[in-house]
Order: sequence, then C-alpha cells, then structure tokens
Amino acid sequence: MFDEVRATMGAVDLCINNASMFVNDDLLDYEDTQFDDHLGVNLKAPVQLGALMRRQPEEAEDRLILNMLDNKVFAINPDFFTYTLSKTALLAATRMMAMRFAGFPRVCGIAPSITLISGKQSPENFEKSSRINYLGRRVFPSDIADAALFLWKTKSCNDQIITIDGGQSMMRLSRDVAFLAKEGHFDE
Repeated sequence: MFDEVRATMGAVDLCINNASMFVNDDLLDYEDTQFDDHLGVNLKAPVQLGALMRRQPEEAEDRLILNMLDNKVFAINPDFFTYTLSKTALLAATRMMAMRFAGFPRVCGIAPSITLISGKQSPENFEKSSRINYLGRRVFPSDIADAALFLWKTKSCNDQIITIDGGQSMMRLSRDVAFLAKEGHFDE
C-alpha cells in the first residue's frame, strides 16, 4: 500500500498513525486474539509505517511521523488492559524511533483524552466523562488537529508528546472516565 501511495502522490512527508482498536478487557480475563489485534493495530502497524517512512529516499527537507497515543499512557489504570498495553508500547516505540531516525523523519505523538463517543457509550455518559479534568471542558477533534499542525510547522520538534486532556492525566484516576461517570463520580 505504501508503494502505491508513493507512486500516485509522490513522497510521503507526513504520516499520522490514527488507526486504533479500543476494546475493553481485563488482566484476568482477556482473549489472546484480542490482545494480538490490539498490538497489531495500535503498535505493529505504526512501527511498520515508521520504518517505511524512514526508508524513503531523502528527497524532502522534512518529514514527520505523528503517532496518536492516549493520555492514559501517562496515568495508567487497569481498565482496557490490552489496549493500554498497546498504547504504552507505542509511546516507547515513538521515543525509540525518534532516537533511531535522528530527526529524519521526525517522530512525535499526541495523547488526547476522550474525544468522541466510544462503542456503546451513551451521549450522557460521554458528556460527563469528557469533562472529568481540571479544566472541566471536553477535548474536540479540532484541538488534536491544532496540535498536529503545530508539530508539523515546528521543525525543531522531535520526540515531543503533546497531551491534550485538560489536565486529566495529572488527576491519576483509578478507573477509565467512562466508568467513573457511570458510577456517579464527579457528579455535581
């Protein structure tokens, strides 16, 4: 696929690894296939695309690999076990690629909190859980786009991870915000 894109559009200067699998499971009750799927989508694919970006002929002045992480990597809780492992591994891979590639391409990440309704989540639960942060406001897709544009335009950024969560990761929550909202925590 990468070669087809290059043949059609030329060199790839920006690769945003935004694909993600997000299924709830537990350390004591997860399926191997689901674990493998989380690793495949959330870790292996971005690493493979990163290697392909690096192997392109150096015909561009600048290139950027941007990995979409999750603010949860900075405030671990036990929910969504294999998802969390895969995103935490992607954080490590992001840093390792940034070091190995030495700036060509640059490698950065964005770690947002809940941004869109997930799975079977109700609109009411989303509204509550998206505001569980120090600012009391939700994260919008446009916030993530602004951060991506900043990282693209700021050529001196490499190995930078921008957390967009209203300070939620500093709260060190014991559960995922959707469960906390469902359980009535943080109700006014």
